[in-house]
Amino acid sequence: MYLEYDGLGSSVEILIELLKEGEMNRGAFTKITNYDSAMKILRRLQSVGLTECVEVGDRRNTVKWKLTEKGKKVAEMLTEVETLIVSDH
Repeated sequence: MYLEYDGLGSSVEILIELLKEGEMNRGAFTKITNYDSAMKILRRLQSVGLTECVEVGDRRNTVKWKLTEKGKKVAEMLTEVETLIVSDH
């Protein structure tokens, strides 16, 4: 039985999407997973030094997430892994 490859999970998708986009607001992650899950993932990634959030402007609701330098390196490696996985099919 063959199962279709469905990616390495939301954490990896978030890292790769941040690498592509540079920075994203909180709501943009809902194209990957639901809002609450995305925020938990982002906080977990932040706790290990891969992401950071920056308040933009004077409204607390305006927050942008981006990768740290360490996060960029990890996301680049994960992009290579994803490419390798799908190329072997």
